[in-house]
Amino acid sequence: MENYKSVREIIYTETTQDITDVRLSFLEKYKDQIDRFVDNMSQAFLNWRSLDSISSINEKKAHVSALVYSSINLHVVSMKLFLSGYSVASGNLERQTIEIIALAILCSYKNLKILDRYIQNSYSANKALRDLSKYSKNCGLNKQSTSQLIKARDHFHAHSHPSYITVGSNFSFGDQHLYLGASFDSGKIEFYNKDVASRLSLSSVFNNYIDGIKKNLLEW
Repeated sequence: MENYKSVREIIYTETTQDITDVRLSFLEKYKDQIDRFVDNMSQAFLNWRSLDSISSINEKKAHVSALVYSSINLHVVSMKLFLSGYSVASGNLERQTIEIIALAILCSYKNLKILDRYIQNSYSANKALRDLSKYSKNCGLNKQSTSQLIKARDHFHAHSHPSYITVGSNFSFGDQHLYLGASFDSGKIEFYNKDVASRLSLSSVFNNYIDGIKKNLLEW
């Protein structure tokens, strides 16, 4: 039976320290995928630098550049949280990543006027995927690519609200173990595989997404 001192030590460790064993378990399991993810996001960052260089002299373009940078940063941080054993928090960030990508694409089309509404804080980013699908034909967007973003958003939707996934993250699927904070659960490998595959797949299209936005901005 735990006493106050032992429980406090557990919570203090979880609150203030990285749980090394959990991270090492993820790194060992997904080493190849992580290497490819890092390669993809490194290329995306350099591509964003090129985008930012054509945006710095125009305030509205700078807003678009900031959205793109935020999508890169959130995608990387989401993967870090996942590999640290915080699947629910990482999934919540991943949903934000996907919505920011959609918002950045919409804002890069000058004629849509969505950027003006975003700057005025009168546009809700959770409508971005809906609007991206709505305007895909007008913008010459690939309908399949839009559908893939929506599918990815839906995959991580359950991480943003109380659900079987958020509650189940606290319990081991392999035994009767209870988790407080970070965890690597061998009984959840199937779920982990899907999350890693989704993040890796998205990382592989970041360069194309940034190239498309760069093209749009150059047409202003």
